[in-house]
Amino acid sequence: MRLLKSLLIIAIVGLMSILLLAGCSQQHKDENPDGSGSSNVGITGKTTEITEQQEDKNPNTSVLSNGEITEKTTEIAEQHEDKTSDDSVLGNAEIAGKIAEITESEKYYGDLTLAEKLEKNNIPAISIAIIDNYQISGVFTYGSKNKETKEKVTADTLFQAASISKSVFAVAVMRLVEKGTLDLDMDITEYLIDYKLPTYDGKEHKITLRQILSHNAGLNVHGFEGYRQNKKKPTIENILNGSGPANSARLELAKAPETGFQYSGGGFILAQKIVTDVCGYEFIEIMNELALFPFVMTSSTFLQPLPDDRLKEIAHGYNAKNQSLPGGYNIMPELAAAGLWTTPSDLARFGIEVMRAIKGESTLLGKESARSMLEAAYGNPEYGLGFQLGYSRKGKTFGHDGHNYGYLSKMQFCPAEGSGIVIMQNSDGSNLVLNEVFYAFWDVYGW
Repeated sequence: MRLLKSLLIIAIVGLMSILLLAGCSQQHKDENPDGSGSSNVGITGKTTEITEQQEDKNPNTSVLSNGEITEKTTEIAEQHEDKTSDDSVLGNAEIAGKIAEITESEKYYGDLTLAEKLEKNNIPAISIAIIDNYQISGVFTYGSKNKETKEKVTADTLFQAASISKSVFAVAVMRLVEKGTLDLDMDITEYLIDYKLPTYDGKEHKITLRQILSHNAGLNVHGFEGYRQNKKKPTIENILNGSGPANSARLELAKAPETGFQYSGGGFILAQKIVTDVCGYEFIEIMNELALFPFVMTSSTFLQPLPDDRLKEIAHGYNAKNQSLPGGYNIMPELAAAGLWTTPSDLARFGIEVMRAIKGESTLLGKESARSMLEAAYGNPEYGLGFQLGYSRKGKTFGHDGHNYGYLSKMQFCPAEGSGIVIMQNSDGSNLVLNEVFYAFWDVYGW
């Protein structure tokens, strides 16, 4: 049943993604051929509502006949069935032994097991997904997602992904680039409708999405703190302008573009505005259609704050003093930079699909797009387009780290052998254990 459910989701999303991409692109061309425009495409999680809203709000977006749509969705479903095998644990004794060594061996955690090291370092919970041969081979969870209730963390428990959000957003941007809706090297002023970026010298500079996604645009605002539950939340305009109630500085061009790497979470908020200006509807809906649904990240969401009926799914965040954040978490309205709620398994599926794209085996992302994202951008061997880059004995690696108040995370993938790991914890006190888990994986898997 789980496989059939996944295939149904993929088939539906294949159709909806076609409609989305066509709609964004056509509206952008028709309504504002010089670079801006809008469309209005609805979405809900229910199949019938998706279909009805799509027909009601944008009846002319589809460029395919019914037969072509059926053929396309069938192709997506069949390829998903062939390649994922329902993400089942492989049942291989060797793989089970590797997972046990990573989690139980005392040599990686100072003569302690992983569980004992977590207790010693006051980390309430950890969740890990391991990938072997392009499949999720195992999931390990330990601890409580809420220390007061003692409720145990599970594979479905949501964590804030923090800056890993940037990687997921960057793939969505690349899907729009593949459709021709966006151009990585176009001056962003061609896309922005009602915003002008302040510059350090008062002059205009050409800034591109390629520069922004690789942190080479020369923009300020490194990261974001988030907001307490009882505080007023800023709009994207507040965040860009640094105006109340935003608690971050105004986004500015701090130096000339392409004059050196300068990490900018603020730049990703600018890119978020570009995407919503061009597509003309809500960012959450765009990300559902371009990334979360097609990549089968079925637990994940960019909703900030979370609705009440999903609060039971989260791991409460804890600070360095081992205190729960008020309300369980900080709200992160800076969605493209830090707003994703997800699980290690969802991120593993995301990473698997990108690795397949590198081999030319993905229906969601082209081979050239995937490879360009993982090339050293502007001569920086540590960062591509939305991904941190690295090396192992098995080959090049890619992924990202994440750090929000209350949460730390890490994901790394090796396309050469289709392996990888995703680690998430609900404490920002120390990344010591998280890194020890990663190095244990590195050693056991011969990276």
